[in-house]
Amino acid sequence: MPYEPQRHHRHSIRLKGYDYRKPSAYFVTLCIRNRDCLLGEIIQGNMYLSPFGQIVENEWYRTAVVRPNVELDAFIIMPNHLHGIIFITDKYYTSLRATRQELSVGLSDLQQIYPTGTTTTQKRQVKGAVSCSLGAIIGQFKSLSTKRVNRIRQTRYIPLWQRDFYDHIIHRETSLNAIRKYIVENPLRWADDPENPEYPLPNQDPLTDFPF
Repeated sequence: MPYEPQRHHRHSIRLKGYDYRKPSAYFVTLCIRNRDCLLGEIIQGNMYLSPFGQIVENEWYRTAVVRPNVELDAFIIMPNHLHGIIFITDKYYTSLRATRQELSVGLSDLQQIYPTGTTTTQKRQVKGAVSCSLGAIIGQFKSLSTKRVNRIRQTRYIPLWQRDFYDHIIHRETSLNAIRKYIVENPLRWADDPENPEYPLPNQDPLTDFPF
């Protein structure tokens, strides 16, 4: 099935007015440009990384090394995308010991941003990445991994990733655990994964792919 940018590209759904520097847990998905399966392959439900996939994995781990306010949780590198949980922390928050209250982004905050009944299509993109924000963190990761991959394939200025990424703010422990399970089991569902180039992607809201 040919790649159709208007149909397959995932658009940003950054929350308008939300501070993405705020300590919380975030589930992010990044897709390889044109859904090319550069990062490895799924064999009998197991993911085997290519050399490019190994670079991406290494840079993902380095994200928490170079940024003291970032801690990583569950993640999976798939043939053409990455799912991961990122904790943005400060001295008042720690990711692995976070309580349910600390994980919450504040339901009242979300209700102020999105009144009851607001649909995803009504969520407007906030352009630009503020320093130390989730967008800046992901942007740096994408830039570094792209440079390393291009060095190996002896190309310059060739994008590795789709221009944007999309996120889900985790505000409940139950959601956190459901997302961890979703990530771990992702290779088992590759045949039915909308990012699989052989899967006929339906016309639907991107977030409806996820059971949380």
